[in-house]
Amino acid sequence: MSVVLNRRRFAALAAMPALLAVSPLLTGCAGPGGSAATAANSGEGRLDIPETPASEATKALWAAAKSGDVAGIEAALAAGADIEGIDFSENSNGRRALNYAALNDQADAIEALLAAGANIESQNRTRFTPLHHAAEAGSIKAIKVLLKHGANKKAKMYRGGIPQQIAEFKGHRDAALLLVP
Repeated sequence: MSVVLNRRRFAALAAMPALLAVSPLLTGCAGPGGSAATAANSGEGRLDIPETPASEATKALWAAAKSGDVAGIEAALAAGADIEGIDFSENSNGRRALNYAALNDQADAIEALLAAGANIESQNRTRFTPLHHAAEAGSIKAIKVLLKHGANKKAKMYRGGIPQQIAEFKGHRDAALLLVP
């Protein structure tokens, strides 16, 4: 699904060059009919992660991570779930179980996933780490747990934004303050 940027929305985005590293491509998409999808699909700095089918156990892991169901996480892993399996069904950039737990502020799920070996710095196609996703959602508990375990505050997504900038852009001031590098 393509989301068309209107001129007011683009002006707000263009005013944040440090966050978005606004490129000539994005600027060119601002005119009538320009879309965020056109700019985002430029391939600039994105990771090439192939889409592979997920097992039922891995799908159960994603669901448990979203809801914070630690027993469900443990059961899914015991059933053979891929802790680094990527879900492309909801978002074409892909998310792992740890990303879902971070987005949904599920601190206990984050602890369980990290204890089971989840990579705290794993990236999706746009180079978002779990800390970027926690920042995007303003997930304070998730941010604190990820930082406690050494998440990199300076990790850059494909347009150069760090988690603090993502939190600021989304209006999550308290989260942004926790993420100052």
